[in-house]
Amino acid sequence: MMPCVQAVGSITRYSMGAKNSKNEDTVEQGAEPPPSPVPKGAVNRRRRCSVSAEVDASKAPRVKKVVPKTDAQLKDIEKAISRCFLFSSLCEAQRKEVVDSMEERRYQSGDAVIEEGGPGDFFYVTGSGELEVFIAGKNNDEPLRTLKSGDAFGELALMYNSPRTATVKAVTGCLVWALDRTTFRHTILEAGQQRRQKYEVFLANVEILKRANLSATDIAQLADAVEPIAFADGDTIIKEGDDDRSLFKFYIVEDGEARAYVHEDGEEVLMSHLHPGDHFGEKALVEKTPRTATVKAHGPLKCAALSIAGFERLMEERGVGPTNIARGFNDRGTQKRRMEVVG
Repeated sequence: MMPCVQAVGSITRYSMGAKNSKNEDTVEQGAEPPPSPVPKGAVNRRRRCSVSAEVDASKAPRVKKVVPKTDAQLKDIEKAISRCFLFSSLCEAQRKEVVDSMEERRYQSGDAVIEEGGPGDFFYVTGSGELEVFIAGKNNDEPLRTLKSGDAFGELALMYNSPRTATVKAVTGCLVWALDRTTFRHTILEAGQQRRQKYEVFLANVEILKRANLSATDIAQLADAVEPIAFADGDTIIKEGDDDRSLFKFYIVEDGEARAYVHEDGEEVLMSHLHPGDHFGEKALVEKTPRTATVKAHGPLKCAALSIAGFERLMEERGVGPTNIARGFNDRGTQKRRMEVVG
């Protein structure tokens, strides 16, 4: 789940979740993108702005920022960013640069971390405590979202050189990790663009998405929303009977092999082999039922995952409902018994 991208003003949770989702991404609901022009090379999105914006082309030498930290602080940062999808595309060197550059900041209940209309100078990841998101004139001035450990916010103003479009206030005593604008643009933004380009190529060749007749813009949105997830041999990806829809995802095999099983007469029976380009998990999405099969990794496995909320939203907004996607798969005759029925 996309996953820790949707941005609202200056706030973002990553995974392209639905409006009312608690665990998937869409922060600042109802917010519109900032009025400043979208940079050349960016994809203009109605509800979602992510790390696909233009990367700073400047190649001028720069001195990497290093803020001294204790071992305990380093562990705290790693714990916080491990929950945030935005950091999943960073290589080891980029991740180290981000961790080295982050500054610890503490706030008391009622303090404003960022204010609507203010300058975009830092990107933030919540370390501990709770914060609330407000937009003037929205939701009767009640909070739009609560941010907790691992939630990120503040990137949109940095990406588009625009003022903050939301206010974030501490509800409790909070610790946040702040990343300066320069480091953000030279690491996270660049890595995000590279990741999006890679997934655009991959997703454009996935059969189920070809039949959905998605445009290049739709594919770009999907590339921003999917979350790369790696599994070890034997890991259970989805489990038969699971009915916690808040954790459901739609999966596309990117590399490796997965196997689908069902229980019959108390035994686990192999139903299908899933290879790169194959997908699973949409049956529970379409039919709103518990998982109907178990899928496990057979050897090292990498999947591109999309939250159910994100899958539904993307397809419904484009006039292609999830039911139509599943029906299109079944129409393929020889593929009818494949594990599109998985999950």
